[in-house]
Amino acid sequence: MEAHGLPRPLLEEMGSEFRVTLAGPGDRFMETTTVQPTWAEGLNDRQVDAVLYVGKHGSIANREYRNLFGISNYTAATDLKGLIEKRLLVAEGMGRGRIYRIVT
Repeated sequence: MEAHGLPRPLLEEMGSEFRVTLAGPGDRFMETTTVQPTWAEGLNDRQVDAVLYVGKHGSIANREYRNLFGISNYTAATDLKGLIEKRLLVAEGMGRGRIYRIVT
């Protein structure tokens, strides 16, 4: 909700019931949002796309990252290191077998 500029859900306990109210965008329903999630602050577009890719596919390797974005090994390594430093991804394995997963 916050990532789309909407208010937090309203949580209410009503006797034996529990109600969650989600406020919609109202007139802004068809607007394109440009609000980035807080985890994406300070990341370049490749890094944001990589985190989303890992969320969908489970992991990414340096070679996959290079192929997805058409970049050099150095750029891929720098980008992935930045994601580790921001504690968004964690590296598993060594050398060519190293993969990157979402931090849990």
